[in-house]
Amino acid sequence: MTVTTTFYLPPHDDSRALLADTPSTRRALAQWRQARQTFNRLLSLAPGVRQSVNDVLQSALASDPEHTGLVLESDSQFVNLTQLCVFADQHRTPPQDLNTKAKVKGKSDANRQLTQLRPNELYARLAVFDLSTAVSKRWQAYWDARAEGTTLSRREFARQQYRAHFLATLDIVLDQGTLDVEYRAPVIGLLENPEWLIHNQKKVQLEVPSSQPGALVISLEGEAPQVLYSPDQTTAFTGYATREALETHLASTGQETISLFEGSVDARERDYLVSRALGGNSRAHHSRLNQAHQHRFNGIIGIGAEWPATQSLAQLQLDTHMGQLLQAHRDTSRSNLDLHIENLAAQAGKLLLGFKIALGLIPVLGLPVSLYDLYDASAELVRALADGQTGNVLDAIENVLASLIDVAMDVLGSGVDIRAPALRRSARRYQLGRLSTAGATSPHLPTPRPEPFAGLAAYRVSEPVSLVGLSPANEGRYRGIYRHSQGNYIVVQGHQYKVRWDETSHTWELTGDTGSAFKRAIALDDTDNWNTHFALYGVHRLGGGAGGGQALGLLADTLDPIWPAFIKEQLPRWWRDRAYRLHNRLRESIPREWNLLQARAEALKHRMEPSLSVHFRDTDLIAELKACIKEAKRLHADCLSLEEVSSGRVRANSTADANEAAIMIVDGHYRLIQVSQLRYLEILDELGNLRQASHAKAFELRPEMESSLFQVKLQEYLAIRQQMSTQRVKALAELDEFRQHIQTLRTWRNAITNTQPRHKNIATIDAGMQRLTDPVLDYMEISQLQDLLLKPVHSPDGGWFNLRVLMAAPQADLDRALYLLHELPNVQASNRQRRVIVTRSIDLIGQFKSSLRYWKLSYTDYLDLSRVKRLEAKLDAYMPYARKLQEAAKQPDPHQQPQRPAQGPNQPRVFETVQDDYLIGTRDRQQANTYHVTGANGRTETYRQDASGKFVLTNPAPTDLRHLRKATLKELQAEANRQLGALEAFKRQIEQYAAQDMDGASLQDLMQFKAADLDDIVSRITQLDSNDPSLPRLREASERLVERGRTLRIEQIVKTQEPKGAQLDYLVEQDVVKIEKVGALVELKRLPDGRRDFLQEFKVIDKRQDLTKVLWYAHVHFNKPTPAFDDFVKAHLKTPAQRYLGREWQISHVEAIWRGDLSRAQAQKHLSPHF
Repeated sequence: MTVTTTFYLPPHDDSRALLADTPSTRRALAQWRQARQTFNRLLSLAPGVRQSVNDVLQSALASDPEHTGLVLESDSQFVNLTQLCVFADQHRTPPQDLNTKAKVKGKSDANRQLTQLRPNELYARLAVFDLSTAVSKRWQAYWDARAEGTTLSRREFARQQYRAHFLATLDIVLDQGTLDVEYRAPVIGLLENPEWLIHNQKKVQLEVPSSQPGALVISLEGEAPQVLYSPDQTTAFTGYATREALETHLASTGQETISLFEGSVDARERDYLVSRALGGNSRAHHSRLNQAHQHRFNGIIGIGAEWPATQSLAQLQLDTHMGQLLQAHRDTSRSNLDLHIENLAAQAGKLLLGFKIALGLIPVLGLPVSLYDLYDASAELVRALADGQTGNVLDAIENVLASLIDVAMDVLGSGVDIRAPALRRSARRYQLGRLSTAGATSPHLPTPRPEPFAGLAAYRVSEPVSLVGLSPANEGRYRGIYRHSQGNYIVVQGHQYKVRWDETSHTWELTGDTGSAFKRAIALDDTDNWNTHFALYGVHRLGGGAGGGQALGLLADTLDPIWPAFIKEQLPRWWRDRAYRLHNRLRESIPREWNLLQARAEALKHRMEPSLSVHFRDTDLIAELKACIKEAKRLHADCLSLEEVSSGRVRANSTADANEAAIMIVDGHYRLIQVSQLRYLEILDELGNLRQASHAKAFELRPEMESSLFQVKLQEYLAIRQQMSTQRVKALAELDEFRQHIQTLRTWRNAITNTQPRHKNIATIDAGMQRLTDPVLDYMEISQLQDLLLKPVHSPDGGWFNLRVLMAAPQADLDRALYLLHELPNVQASNRQRRVIVTRSIDLIGQFKSSLRYWKLSYTDYLDLSRVKRLEAKLDAYMPYARKLQEAAKQPDPHQQPQRPAQGPNQPRVFETVQDDYLIGTRDRQQANTYHVTGANGRTETYRQDASGKFVLTNPAPTDLRHLRKATLKELQAEANRQLGALEAFKRQIEQYAAQDMDGASLQDLMQFKAADLDDIVSRITQLDSNDPSLPRLREASERLVERGRTLRIEQIVKTQEPKGAQLDYLVEQDVVKIEKVGALVELKRLPDGRRDFLQEFKVIDKRQDLTKVLWYAHVHFNKPTPAFDDFVKAHLKTPAQRYLGREWQISHVEAIWRGDLSRAQAQKHLSPHF
């Protein structure tokens, strides 16, 4: 079942519960989650309507209901027995023409007896089934059956889970402090004794407030306290000391429509409301709620029924939800035939009206149609005068005048200059004027017109442009529009609004200054005043341009598929051939618009001279560039459309024009990329200046400094760090736009079919795009993200300083690893050097990810988790590139290596440090034995060669902040207590990771990280007070963490089904296993290439078990009968279950045989002594 199953439960937000991290809160939260999971599992296994119907049909008809049914001859649509049975259950009488319009069809001979029935006979057999009873019986049988692992029925078990969930929610609210303990009594009375509703000899009273039909007021005999239970709110329980306080709250809340709107101001409340939706698209619900709050639309309707106050709350909620699920299944199973017929009937009048309009536009047929309209309108006028209804009389007069206009147009034709649209609008305005001045004699008095664009002040232009000398167009698409160089504008009651034409809906829409994603569609009314579509038509977007635009062409396109054949043959070609209409329109519009675009682009090119780097801050210039790109994309689409309906020279010209437009688009996006690069470099320059200021300020911090002065200096240092964070956020935003332009450019580059017109320009763009790969963009983004992990702080404590120290080395290593991988393709290096560099870099990235995982667990309060998540995603995206470099470094063939650039004096080179690491740097021009390397945070490191020929760092980074000021004993004790207090939660999280099959090495790393953290605190406290009482606890906790980490790693390795050589290394190192030889050398079948194959088997035994337990088998293959161990061809590990499975078994099975490779060194170390 796909229906949401938790919307009726008391709501709760996990993140808010964590604010009060107490044992009772953690216990309640665990109960809350367990009860909800159990409840969801029960509901997810409940029988669905479709399956129930299928089972009924299967047992009664002995046929597959999904593959037997009716085929409708009109559209060859297949209706299976399940759908037909549901339809027959709702419509007992079959359609009259069912026998002639359908036939029975089955999948196989198994149901041939059924397929020999006539459609009416099959329908009659299906109509006798009582589906509602069958579905209800299955539903009741499911809930009356015993729940698995219990002695209770599923219904009673579900009720218990609901009660536990309800109580856990109540406990969490109590722990959070939003509800006092004394308010618990009425709720407990409601749950403990639901039949009699008695608690402590007092009657539990339930009331339904009129202003909130979905809520309950719970009290003891009307006394205080009063508890309001609102299942629609994230805070389900609210207590009030007096009845007056509750009534005041309910009065201020107002009706449910208002309270639901005001109650969902919090984004978390919207998430909860969306989760309660029974049907529909959750993203659409969420979007509408957000838009409602953005535009202050409070017309949100809450639907629900009142709860009786005499039933058990848990039973009532469960029964209500069962009914909702049944109703949802029935709704999704209903046939749409009735709705379809009703929709066709509603459209019939519109179809005839459109058909009559189409005939009226043809000179030959227009006059009879218009005369008939005049006759019909005159008859309506006579009937209206006889009835004496003033409103109907005015409507009839309007119709007569409109018919007279039509007759005049058809009689006069083109001999008289009559503008039909203007004439119709004039008559319409005249009638509207008559209606508005009808006074008390008209029963249809108009209501006061609301102010146009009421409530849309946000869409007004904040900086109005000068419209002097401009006037709005009088006809066509731009009627009422001021066409300005900065865009299109309208003026409503003295206020300017910026508008744009929507090609999809063919209408104008408000854009606003902020570029809001929600665009309001607008149009001109009958009095030439602008208003929104919602105000004019009752829908947010009706379609059709305000000024008509291509109205005649749209009408022709709409009527094209419904012309009767005998009439269509007599129509002019323009009316019956859409391709002809499109061809003519585009042949006229494309040259004109292309000339305008080229002139606009040429003017823009002159504005960008002499270089774009001079003008990249000019926002008007950038906006004009984007506008040109947008216009070129529209023109490109028109050229492709003309290409489809043309041939010969016109088709060739259209192809060339589309290619030229694509080149213009690519060139425009490349310029936008250059703008983003320039802005990004500007931000990096500013970051460099702030970094220097940060280092200078950190240098001013001294341990011997007086405390107050130290705090002042520290705040100045933190202020600079905050400025750096602000610049990095800007850099990320610029990178996002940068990436978007690159992706768009790549797409449009594929649309260029001929580069000859601007070959050099395209070649330059292609060369630039080769450097802007996804790994390069990820590297740039990671460089900014890793310095944005910490939240801003004003008064850092010991935990913040500890985290800064812990992050320093891993961040520097990550920065170094990414820099090496980024520069490696640009240097000359041997395969060995490349393998060492890539392997080391991948290890450093993995170590940083492990450290990041630990920081998230132990220092959650100090980290911006959204940026942590983004950084993790980017590191994962970068790893395939690193693996690709690793595979390339393994290739011995130089032809498979990437092209290496020629060496020059300033080209980066590879050199080796005294730590046996390879780095990439630039050789100093003055000193040949000196290299300069870009280190962490852009800092330049200098390495000089020593007597060994290797290079040593001569300017290490300055000492970290923590050592500039020693923490006091009180601060260290506070940090120790914090660490110890969070230790149990940390260990529970590690155990949860283990249950999720995280690899054992990572689990051990997390435990060792925490142990090292505690050991560091022990060392620092010991320096100040070696007898501090917290030291034994810290040491014991550290030792237990190390031991538990070792145990977890061993347990994860032992239960793996994919053993590897490194895991065998660890088990042997920890003295957990022993290895024994199994039998002698055995000859297997020859290999496919004819070589002989001999196998020697070893078993890996768990020494911890009293009984012999084989964990894995090691298989070593040789190619001769009497080999030395060093002669083995390959060695690998296999699980006991796959011990005897080989090549022949693999050929006939999909499941892969696991063979964990053992390197030659590992085989020599562990297996050779037993050979």
